[in-house]
Amino acid sequence: MCGITGILPANIKFKHNIKNDILVMTESLRHRGPNSLNHYSDEYIALGHTRLSVLDLSSRATQPKKSFTGRFILSFNGEIYNHSKLRSEIEEEHGFKNWESSSDTLTLVNMFEFWDLEKILNKMKGMFAFALWDKKLKKLILARDRFGEKPLYFGWIEKDFVFGSELKAIKKHPKFANSISDKALSLYTQVHYVPSPLSIYNDIYKLEPANFIVISNEHEQVKLEKKNIEVKKKGFLKKKWWNHKDKSNFYDLKTKLNYKQKIEFLDKTISASVNRQLISDVPIGSFLSGGIDSTLMTLMMKRNTSQQVNTFTIGMENH
Repeated sequence: MCGITGILPANIKFKHNIKNDILVMTESLRHRGPNSLNHYSDEYIALGHTRLSVLDLSSRATQPKKSFTGRFILSFNGEIYNHSKLRSEIEEEHGFKNWESSSDTLTLVNMFEFWDLEKILNKMKGMFAFALWDKKLKKLILARDRFGEKPLYFGWIEKDFVFGSELKAIKKHPKFANSISDKALSLYTQVHYVPSPLSIYNDIYKLEPANFIVISNEHEQVKLEKKNIEVKKKGFLKKKWWNHKDKSNFYDLKTKLNYKQKIEFLDKTISASVNRQLISDVPIGSFLSGGIDSTLMTLMMKRNTSQQVNTFTIGMENH
């Protein structure tokens, strides 16, 4: 778990202390990434990052991370399970082998030097929310994984575009005064949560799973109320890049399998998914709830690794 945040001001030339602002916003996310806190800023944008080290524990994997040409700057929360395979594809297609770090962050930021956004998103297998600044085109990209495992909020404070892993980072912006959303509050009293893309504040939204945004400083502010609707305005694009209803993404359940074949298929599929997620430079562990699901995950972990699997659970007195 890491934390990402940033500011894309309406005015290209900063008139306030943007470095101080992004540091305060980033500091509010330190609990998400206790290993390091860093930021990047130029005359167009500021990005912040707090890191929880999982792959490549050295300072070489510190974020925000630049691509090898310096064109792209990345602040990334998550893990790309197939990043080694993606590196091999880049090496084979383009002959590039200048990997200064073994982190999946470096893989991701350098992929943008060779492939376009939607190709990258569809190739990645993992959980993620990231912000990428294109210094050449002066555009910011925000993207979220297929099922929304990693959170990402975004929106406008006055005319400044802001984003963060949590609302508390956005609220640390010095000009934050956004009012409570009447619609979001009404929905909360009905369903006991605030449905996407709304947040509890006006002009602040949740980026839905499998969506991305491309935005420039010179953009029109938008109002978002309907989920997963593609939005195009001056300097602003919001789009859904993957749909779970696309049959090409799933095994054809209409295929006639007998009971034994179905069990074998399920076992193989779950085992492969768990195995992909065991890539780590720190000890791996499992939270046990006492239910079948966490027990099954732990069994699959033991099957796919020779490492010690540490298990954890939570207990309370009189329960």
